[in-house]
Amino acid sequence: MQAKWVVLLMAAALFESFATAQDKIYWTDSGRDKKHIARANLDGGDVEVIVSGLQTPHGLALDMLGEKVYWADSGTDMIYRANLDGSSPEELLHVQPITDEDVTLRGLALDLHAGKMYWADHTDYGHTGLIRKANLDGSAVEVVVQTSWPDDLALDIAGGRMYWNDFANNRIRRCNLDGTGLETIISPTYSPYGLALNVRDGKIYYNDKSLDTGKRRIMRADLDGSNIEPLITDGLNLVRGMALDLPNNKMYWGDFGDDKLSCANLDGSQIEELVTSGLQTPTRIALTPEPATLGMLALGGLAMLRRRRR
Repeated sequence: MQAKWVVLLMAAALFESFATAQDKIYWTDSGRDKKHIARANLDGGDVEVIVSGLQTPHGLALDMLGEKVYWADSGTDMIYRANLDGSSPEELLHVQPITDEDVTLRGLALDLHAGKMYWADHTDYGHTGLIRKANLDGSAVEVVVQTSWPDDLALDIAGGRMYWNDFANNRIRRCNLDGTGLETIISPTYSPYGLALNVRDGKIYYNDKSLDTGKRRIMRADLDGSNIEPLITDGLNLVRGMALDLPNNKMYWGDFGDDKLSCANLDGSQIEELVTSGLQTPTRIALTPEPATLGMLALGGLAMLRRRRR
């Protein structure tokens, strides 16, 4: 009974704390004179800069349980976090290179259940790339897997796997969260950027360049790389960040080349431009979850307690 009340109290606290943070899109901008983290409503309204004075922000992730935003800055080789409104920023970790070349930080993802953050980094020329992990406070750094030029990074916590695009070798790869079971699931795919997982429907979203038309396109495939299908094949320049809003069946992306944020249905239909001014180089985006998602998490926690008592 006590555990049940703990879950209920946690769920109530989550609903209360997310009341002011729901329905937001966050992004990093690493333009010439716009090096910051900003956020807006999911319809593109109420744009606000929450963290300024950065150097080259890339990786971006949200911890809604701890009410924190995490980011990686290639200009300082640091991983940081702050409150969701950008207040109280703190340095967590100075990422050390493993060769004589400088390190370049890229994708960032969180495993809140295990209290871990994962990130991708590589040397200046992409010869050596790593995916590493650490505690959420930056302690206990470990190398998970070595790969060349990892860029975006996404975690399937329930499935126990991580996914990333290998830009240097034009492929998308995955492995277990402990680094074992490394495999290439999509190859060749030319100039892959952007990556997002729809674990609910067993799909991976990414973007690449068509060898036939030379145009960027947003693609979808099964999690094992099969059943590849193009969703959006025109009107894109260079998509870097991608994120999914599963409760509303929407996907969001930032266009690094056209300096705008857009969204569409998960099947690529009904494209909408959300933020079209004030951006210079949007690189990564992240979405806050909706209350419906939190309710499912709370119910899932109660179901888990019931199963354990049987």
